[in-house]
Amino acid sequence: MAGRFDAAVFRRALALVVRRHPVLRTSLALTGYREPLQLVHADADLPLTVTDLRGQDAAAQRAALREAVRTAHATPFPLDSAPLMRMAVHVLADDAYQWTVTEHHAILDGWSVASTLAEIADV
Repeated sequence: MAGRFDAAVFRRALALVVRRHPVLRTSLALTGYREPLQLVHADADLPLTVTDLRGQDAAAQRAALREAVRTAHATPFPLDSAPLMRMAVHVLADDAYQWTVTEHHAILDGWSVASTLAEIADV
């Protein structure tokens, strides 16, 4: 993404959107009840990892991004813990960053992901 990344502003935007949308505070209880349940929690902290890659050359940045995406893909969500989404930002330059979003398919579909990310970016 083009633009300066401000971690404090981004975290506030995430918190506002998580408060506004129950699905972002949702976990899944697959056992312990007569049938599986979707549980909506009063609050949830959406994990955000911020990594500064500004001191690295383009090849090292690409390698770091590939590894981050590989790790995100390989890391399962604990379904009994909200939220079922996490984010990472890799700052590439003073005016560019990569925003990576990983979510469990049970909480968002393609349209919902797009509208949620647009809402975060607009806050």
